[in-house]
Amino acid sequence: MLHLPHFNHRSPTSVASFLTGSKSLNPRLVTLVEEEGQVEGGFMGRFMDMLHHYSAIYESLEAGFPMQGRARVLVEQVFLGPRIAGSVARVYREEGGSCGSWGDWLKSETGFQPMNISFANHCQAKLLLGLFNDGYRVEEPASNKLVLGWKSRRLLSASIWGYYAHDIIV
Repeated sequence: MLHLPHFNHRSPTSVASFLTGSKSLNPRLVTLVEEEGQVEGGFMGRFMDMLHHYSAIYESLEAGFPMQGRARVLVEQVFLGPRIAGSVARVYREEGGSCGSWGDWLKSETGFQPMNISFANHCQAKLLLGLFNDGYRVEEPASNKLVLGWKSRRLLSASIWGYYAHDIIV
């Protein structure tokens, strides 16, 4: 877990080093969870994408947390506040763009291969979302990836990568 609340950002170099080093442990599977967002474009495009991304996250919170509840305040102060501040700083510093998808990097630089998500896992994700208010959605843009969205906005993605087997059901 590289992005704990008190570590709101790790440099691309440290993440790449961790993922490369993890290969020496010979894992069967690696699950990668990423925030979805625009990784290319100029400062204004990335900034506006980030603004829309965090607006969608706040809007999705309203569906599950009361506005004045203690849990909501903790989520905003401990998780979202530091992430937003770190994101704004990165957008300002990284005028030349960023590394893109970590999944793409895993495949090209370390030899990880996409592993299929099972039908059962896909159904379980949809069932869990059915327990919450309308607005959340799940999509499967690739055989190894599920994306959690709020209305028309992609928020997070989870993908499965491995070394050995061609098709693993998890």
